[in-house]
Amino acid sequence: MNQCGHLIFVYGTLRSGLRLHSFIEKSRYISDATISGELCDLGHYPALRLIDNGAVLGEVWEVDDHTLSALDQVEGYDSIRKDGLYLRCDVIATCTNSCLMIVQAYLGNMDLSRATRIHTGKVTDYKEWINMFSR
Repeated sequence: MNQCGHLIFVYGTLRSGLRLHSFIEKSRYISDATISGELCDLGHYPALRLIDNGAVLGEVWEVDDHTLSALDQVEGYDSIRKDGLYLRCDVIATCTNSCLMIVQAYLGNMDLSRATRIHTGKVTDYKEWINMFSR
């Protein structure tokens, strides 16, 4: 593992309280944060697309090499072929204390043109979106 670990922005099912959070729950939570982008609903999970005129709420976690490798498998990311379900890319996150951080996030690597856009207000929150349908 490198000295600082890997900073990962999670916005969907890996977030605290959601179904895949167990993959990162033993990692170090850093902060809630937002990034510029939009979420698309793919049924059982969302996909992130980077855009300038949108904001997505998520969490920043510091993970070790082993956890990052497990996340890559969960997200269908292949660092060599780059043809998996998601791509892991550097993005700028704004933390709750307004500090900026370079983190990595999994971006949807599929055609999202027909996917339903997730809208929950000024900042898109996947937790809020799924709670709207579980009532």
